[in-house]
Amino acid sequence: MNRHLRRATADDRGPTALRLLLLAVLLLACRESNSQPKIIPIWTAGQTPLIRVRLCDSAPHCEIAAEGSYRLEADAESVTPVSGQRLDAARIAPASNDGPGFELLGRVWSGRHLRLCPEPAGTVRLRLPDREAWNVYEGTMDFHISDEGLIEVINTLDVETYLVSVIANEMPASFQPEALRAQAIVARTYALYHCQTTGATRAWDVRATERSQVYRGRSDMAAESETRAAVEATRGVVCTWDGASGRKIFCTYYSSTCGGCTQPASNIAPRSTEAPLAGSVRCEYCNDSPAFRWGPTVVSKTLMLESLRKRCEEFGDFDAITTVAIAEYAECRRAARIAVTDGSGRTVTLGAERFRLAVDPTGTEIRSTLFELVVEPDSIVFANGRGYGHGVGLCQWGTERLARMGWSAGQILAYYYPGSQITLAYP
Repeated sequence: MNRHLRRATADDRGPTALRLLLLAVLLLACRESNSQPKIIPIWTAGQTPLIRVRLCDSAPHCEIAAEGSYRLEADAESVTPVSGQRLDAARIAPASNDGPGFELLGRVWSGRHLRLCPEPAGTVRLRLPDREAWNVYEGTMDFHISDEGLIEVINTLDVETYLVSVIANEMPASFQPEALRAQAIVARTYALYHCQTTGATRAWDVRATERSQVYRGRSDMAAESETRAAVEATRGVVCTWDGASGRKIFCTYYSSTCGGCTQPASNIAPRSTEAPLAGSVRCEYCNDSPAFRWGPTVVSKTLMLESLRKRCEEFGDFDAITTVAIAEYAECRRAARIAVTDGSGRTVTLGAERFRLAVDPTGTEIRSTLFELVVEPDSIVFANGRGYGHGVGLCQWGTERLARMGWSAGQILAYYYPGSQITLAYP
């Protein structure tokens, strides 16, 4: 875990009286869940976690720049680091020679790893080949050469700074302050959970996309004041639960609109068996969402089979689809498993969330697994759809309604994650 930590600066220590007051309110609100909230540091006192965010995994090249002084370091011992007062826009690409390396600033940097370190208050600008605009980031930027000869880009920064961008991209800044605070706690917990688990086995902790949490560096300035206030008010606060091995954080899944009822995390991640993720939380608060109802969405059987073959090996030699049916339901008539049958009578059954994202990887047409299926001669119709996203854990639009009703962030979190409590992970 130590590689995710940094020593706090003087400004990090000693939370303000306002933050302590807000934390006290959050902790008191947790009593709604019949738990005994405590302040138990999970991270070593005086240290704040760093997080490694994978911005890209396969870029043929990209452009970088640094505002203010910087340092470039390669992993090859034979390469001398370079320092400068400013790095103007420069192209970085895999070297064309025999060994792994980078071409940058008119020279070749041998080795698979190159790090750009700006001055402590400086920033790095990055433009990927599929983007027109530059994004601005704090922290260091690491470039790795993959076995395929492409560039992987990883941004390492303070988790609290990371959260300001995440909240701005994951929840409208117009939402109530308590909704934003609940989102900040959930996003922090999600990030730190991955630092402790999957991040321990790879060079990065989370992705910068919807597959983890949306992160685009410095957030939109119009939203920054609201989101920054929510992050600062909840600094170090996470969701925990008391399992057999003691108090620990868990993977706080969340989605836009649950559609009326949350589902168990085990439906999308079989190993997620923590009590707060058991689902079946009734939510009568998200029908204000513009995505509460959707459909009908029509998908041709031919296109559906092409999509399934591309993303699910079970359909490699599958014949033309004849019918699709809901094989198993979760709470609230949400599809849990989908059965797909071909002309020869073979049937493949998939988890409904896996099926949904295989047929519609963007998740914008088939928005959830709360739907009815209508089989037509050449197509499958997804009718009477409700909700947006996987529907596990916190419902963002439900959170906004509850905040407008006067619920605190602590009460909201205790509602959507039953049996959980709020814990101060670090000061």
